[in-house]
Amino acid sequence: MAQSESRNSRGALLTADDLTVGGLVTVHHWKRTARASMAMAQRADSGMGTAYRIQAIDLPYLVVQPVGQTSTSVLDIRLVSLMRISESFAQAQIASQGVKPPQDPIDGADIPF
Repeated sequence: MAQSESRNSRGALLTADDLTVGGLVTVHHWKRTARASMAMAQRADSGMGTAYRIQAIDLPYLVVQPVGQTSTSVLDIRLVSLMRISESFAQAQIASQGVKPPQDPIDGADIPF
């Protein structure tokens, strides 16, 4: 397996070059530093396993949005290791929250004519 295939496959840790706006990621683990420990202590959860869609990138920071939610968070990639997740994993989290995925604004719209 080529190095780029191994690095980009699901389950592999991502580097800054692997990150794209619109990409789906989750926190694999928090790095063992004092700054990471303080940042994690300020969060309600660790974010591990939570499906996030990347909204914006300005390294070393990412604006991420948990799928199916409207709130956003900022992650510092110097403090966390991220991994790519599949669309089906993200959709399963939306389904478990009882949130319907966004639909095409034309399909299902109440058009009065």
